[in-house]
Amino acid sequence: MDVPVIPNTGRILDVWLGGQHHTSADHEAAQLFSGIYERFPEVFQTLRQYIVRASQQLHQQGIDRFLVLGAGIPSCGNVHEAVPNARVLYTDIDPYNIELGKQLLENTSRADYSYCDANDFSTCDKDALRQVLETSDTSPIGYVVVGITVFMRDEAVSALFQSLYEHAPAGSRVIFDLDSHALSHFPEALAILGDNFHMRTPEDFATLIQPWRVSEPGIQPVQSWNNHQPNTDLPVFMYGGIAKK
Repeated sequence: MDVPVIPNTGRILDVWLGGQHHTSADHEAAQLFSGIYERFPEVFQTLRQYIVRASQQLHQQGIDRFLVLGAGIPSCGNVHEAVPNARVLYTDIDPYNIELGKQLLENTSRADYSYCDANDFSTCDKDALRQVLETSDTSPIGYVVVGITVFMRDEAVSALFQSLYEHAPAGSRVIFDLDSHALSHFPEALAILGDNFHMRTPEDFATLIQPWRVSEPGIQPVQSWNNHQPNTDLPVFMYGGIAKK
């Protein structure tokens, strides 16, 4: 497996989570962004903690199958570790992440990793969906769409959520996040990210993901969503919520 020389957002997150599965290019990129704003690691640690709380809530509500889009590295508290009794299929478009993910999960019988492009949900590996998630079953699925819609245009986000809705058994939920306009205060970071970085308001995002219906407690800052001890001094870079079919 050739080591990539281009950084990847999922592996940059691994750096900030204290993981061990990233390249020197990822580490350098993480240091660059941390130099722009020293609390970026804390911001993304908060995002991972949100995924843990949200997936555990869905599991408590009876959902034991999860499909994760744009999954990055399946470690450091990712979904199968947050809900160890669940079946989890991680997906991504990065071949290095997919191959590494398969290696990390090879001794985990209820989780696997495969290819899926969130910009075209039909690319999901149907055999993996059947084998890992047992999609012949009609029980609900928990979809995790976190950290990727910021890199998708409005029409692509709408198309993805429509495809998920059509694929989802009744009662399914989707865990989602969106990036606020907070990063506009850091033009140096925006210049690195380029034009394909889309910040949105909760109201606009709720419209984009219809016909999914946002559940209580609504769309909130990820640090306070279902959290009794939120980090209130951290700027709101991301909002999160759960929507239901």
